[in-house]
Amino acid sequence: MKKINNKVPQFNKKQVAHHQQKKWEKMLIQFIVLSLFPSKEADKNEYYNSVLGYLTPTATKTRLHINATKFTTFSDLIGDPASPSETPPNTNGTPHTWNFVYPQVSNTLTYTRALKNEKRSLIVTIEAALRDLFSDIPDSAIIPEDTLALGIRAKSDRKKAEKDPPKITELVVIGLKALGGGMVEVSCRTSSDTKKISKLNPSVEIELAYSILDKGEAVPTDSSKCQFKETVTKAKWQLELGETEVGKKLVLFARWVYTKHKGKSGNFGMAVSIVIS
Repeated sequence: MKKINNKVPQFNKKQVAHHQQKKWEKMLIQFIVLSLFPSKEADKNEYYNSVLGYLTPTATKTRLHINATKFTTFSDLIGDPASPSETPPNTNGTPHTWNFVYPQVSNTLTYTRALKNEKRSLIVTIEAALRDLFSDIPDSAIIPEDTLALGIRAKSDRKKAEKDPPKITELVVIGLKALGGGMVEVSCRTSSDTKKISKLNPSVEIELAYSILDKGEAVPTDSSKCQFKETVTKAKWQLELGETEVGKKLVLFARWVYTKHKGKSGNFGMAVSIVIS
């Protein structure tokens, strides 16, 4: 009878380290949860234009099953690349597109409140268009290069739907700190964390509603009367308001929200305010 060898193979430290590295690289490609859209506006600008460039070749659109009408909707929102020869300089010369609005908002010589509001509206519209565009891509078409370039991954790799959570009753405790240059740091915590920043739980995000007020301008009495709203994922955040807002007052409300279970989100509490420096 043949003797069975039950001896466990032995590996040296170098082999083990190499194996662990390869395993980690594979996990990065297959399972890592990538943030689809960058948070900073400069990074958004780079991402939007990079996605447009990556998806422009016909071969890529065909491989990913990109819908032609949806791609046109997205590309029309971005517009042609900005150029020094356009009017105004360093835009694409086509009003109401990202590459026309964003460069002007980023330049103190061309910045206006109207352009800033249009930029915020474009961000919402562009990212909705991208979600719609990406929703048609089948799992089988996605390769690692798509994950790196677009921030997308196979639907089969995404987390299963969470159970219906209880209604949030706790309010957000907000802290504001003027950083200079039109930047304001927003920190949030629960009522039980008296010193350190914190989130209510890992599944919630934080919805901010805020207004930027000139001297003597009426303060909003509740969040529905605020000029701007945005949702953030971290308990500490920086609002890039711009140097033109220095000296004005920031009034801000916040609440805990579930993006997948909006009906279970919390309520806005009292507003906090600070003078922008």
